[in-house]
Amino acid sequence: MDRDAAAAGWTLAQDAPPWPALQRALDEAEIERLLGFDVAPAPPPGGLSAILKAGAGAGERLPMLELVFDRLGRALPTALRTFTGDIVEASAGEIAQARFGDYLAAAPPTSVIAVFRACELDNLGLVLVEPDLVYALLDVLLGGRRAPPVRANHARPVTAIERALVQRLVEIVLEALGNAFAPVAPLRFALERLETNPRLAVIDRPSGAAVMAPFRIDMGERGGGLEIVLPHATLEPIKVQLRQSFAGETPAVRDPWSGRLAAGLRGARLELEAVLAERRMPLSRVLALKVGDVLPLGAPGGSVELRAGGVALAKGDLGRRDQTIAVRLEAPVAARRAGLARAPG
Repeated sequence: MDRDAAAAGWTLAQDAPPWPALQRALDEAEIERLLGFDVAPAPPPGGLSAILKAGAGAGERLPMLELVFDRLGRALPTALRTFTGDIVEASAGEIAQARFGDYLAAAPPTSVIAVFRACELDNLGLVLVEPDLVYALLDVLLGGRRAPPVRANHARPVTAIERALVQRLVEIVLEALGNAFAPVAPLRFALERLETNPRLAVIDRPSGAAVMAPFRIDMGERGGGLEIVLPHATLEPIKVQLRQSFAGETPAVRDPWSGRLAAGLRGARLELEAVLAERRMPLSRVLALKVGDVLPLGAPGGSVELRAGGVALAKGDLGRRDQTIAVRLEAPVAARRAGLARAPG
């Protein structure tokens, strides 16, 4: 019975028309579904996931950091022109903020990721160099043809020569980044290592917030992207300076100690000396003075010099105001600051 049933089933299969699905052409959606691509849009997150996603890119605005990256974008063409020997154009993209883990998960797997250290802040950051920029740099520095770029094979690993070129590129970018930070804080950035696996470039918690600054670098008809990633934990020691507003190129960053020092100086007490006249004489004459001797000074009538710590500040006329001896200045003290000189001893 079983063999007869199996034979009958085989006969039916043979009698059926071959490949019924090929009787019509597959549309694009069916082809992509057959190849394993999910073309259906992902449903929007809901509940707690929606709340977490909504706050993933939210972060405080740092005006001075925008100024830093703008200065970096304008300094890169000059710095890279010396390195490549070609005309270089650099443009800064829009600064974004996101979770560090989400950014690293979305990074292109064949990118070169440079891990650098902010020495004064004692923390780390990333420079991500996209594959297009790596291959463009290789063509320009090794004498490639000045023709429209051919589609690069992003699947192959990065060679030792390309790693060396990317390392020099990153060192130039980090030096320019330190110069761009100069109006805010004196920082020095040092390259620590290069990674090609994003999982080996984890420098912060996956849930930690980070700032991403993208740049587009073009060398003729070749070019690619470069992105600087700074976790908020790295920027925390200078957050006060980065929150300051600015007007054009002049940063509104002031050392808090300068204000305290100025206020303390304004409230300090200064002892003034009113010198009517002076006379120079030998030490032997001074030692020979006795009670009753008279020293002719020859001082002009009423002229007084005001001094502080032996430094002449102003001159005036001696007089009286109410019941107090007073000096009327001939000129404001500020007018004589340029000519301050130590009085003769």
